[in-house]
Amino acid sequence: MVPCALKIYIYAINKPLSMAKIGFGNPEDPHRIRNSSRRLFLAVLILMLALSIAAYLFRKDLLELMGGVIMYMVAFSMSLGIVFAAYRAITIMMKRWEGKR
Repeated sequence: MVPCALKIYIYAINKPLSMAKIGFGNPEDPHRIRNSSRRLFLAVLILMLALSIAAYLFRKDLLELMGGVIMYMVAFSMSLGIVFAAYRAITIMMKRWEGKR
């Protein structure tokens, strides 16, 4: 796991800033990940952890219900990822076509 993460980190450093959002530093950088995105991710992560602890402690059907909700979230995020990838591919192609004119 660590070598794979290290390869991704090295790849992200060596690529130009025209790729996906990778920067956490400069607030004026257009490729910077916003604080709101980080807070939302952290809130969802903490909520899922709290629900799993509650399901373990109370031993109810909450775990099954939570599994169904997680499946819906995974399907929704996958569909968002596919739509964003298609949008990004179209915008990149449009930029290339404008550059060739």
